[in-house]
Amino acid sequence: MFWSKVAIVGESAGRLLVIGGAEELHPGRETILERFVALAGGPEARIAIVATATTDPGPRETEYREVFLRLGAGEVEPVRLTSREDANSDDAVARLATATGVFFTGGDQRRITNALGGSRVD
Repeated sequence: MFWSKVAIVGESAGRLLVIGGAEELHPGRETILERFVALAGGPEARIAIVATATTDPGPRETEYREVFLRLGAGEVEPVRLTSREDANSDDAVARLATATGVFFTGGDQRRITNALGGSRVD
């Protein structure tokens, strides 16, 4: 399991937790996801799930929402960003601005850069 180092630059910067994939989603084995929830604020966390990297985001959004709620996050909602139009929307920008944690699911990471790169969300 890979634990990232946390880099904080200036007062407005947050934390970056890099997960190399294959994280455990089963009760009692989600150590890295527990850390993510804690860094996001625990019971005060407002987590946004971004499943842009997958071609079928619905099941991944549901799965991670259930895991994060089970781990004690206060609010967990998907932010569907499947196109540049989505990534430039006022709604997406506002929702991500108020999130205390943003979780990107696995998949084809090029889908993320294609949809989000250079957008308002980016």
